[in-house]
Amino acid sequence: MEHRQTLRPTAGVPKPSSRGKDLDSIDAYAAFTADITLLSEEQGSTDVVVGGRPCSSTRTAAVRGTVTVLHGTGVVRPLHGAGVTVALEEPVALEEGQAFAFRHHGRAAGSGIVTRLPH
Repeated sequence: MEHRQTLRPTAGVPKPSSRGKDLDSIDAYAAFTADITLLSEEQGSTDVVVGGRPCSSTRTAAVRGTVTVLHGTGVVRPLHGAGVTVALEEPVALEEGQAFAFRHHGRAAGSGIVTRLPH
């Protein structure tokens, strides 16, 4: 005997919140602040400099962005970390606390955590 599951018409449709947005929706942003950590040179990382344009990968999106290193330094070296702001070429779905990876010159360079989004 074949067993079939019947889906209700509302299955998989998010319920709207009181502000008219989906409860599970994530907004798209074209900029964010993050804490990043670079891989070692042996793992393929390279310096990330102010104005560099690494490719950030978040969930299923991969988009280039221009990096500005916070706190006066102009470069982040392999195996080091720093606070940065990233201005993306196009908006992507982001939320604070979200992890991401980035590539520089076509090679894995490091990872980071989104710490702040513009409001």
